[in-house]
Amino acid sequence: MCILEDEVNQCKGVVAIGYELFRVPLERLGISEDGDFEMYDAEGGFDRELAREIIRIPLSVPARPVGYHLCTDSHQWVGILEMVMVTLCKFVRLRMKIHHGSEQECSYGLMTSGMPADCIPVDSTGSMDLSNHFDWIQYRAQLEEERRSSAKSMK
Repeated sequence: MCILEDEVNQCKGVVAIGYELFRVPLERLGISEDGDFEMYDAEGGFDRELAREIIRIPLSVPARPVGYHLCTDSHQWVGILEMVMVTLCKFVRLRMKIHHGSEQECSYGLMTSGMPADCIPVDSTGSMDLSNHFDWIQYRAQLEEERRSSAKSMK
């Protein structure tokens, strides 16, 4: 919802980036023993309906999606993503780009689409740097506190 506070974001829209480097999809999408997230149907085949529901999540966010970039170094992900793309509506399919290759190749792919290489907070070992995220959370907490204080003073 914070995205919508900026009028530029409302006008230009938002771009989602899926970063699946250093991950093997079948480890994440298989049937787990504890019944956790399953991407396969009862017969062991790929569950298209579940894939459609997952893709609808970004469409339910009240921001105008203008692009989807999926970065991966795994051939398995490319196969899964191509199967999922078949199930998507034309609107999403035309705006989705799969970047396949090493971290550097994916960074170049994002840069050719106008996104700086440092927009993904992951280093070459796959470790996430969440310092900017934590700074943003702290900023948002301060902003909300200021808003509450000004609302109380107006009463």
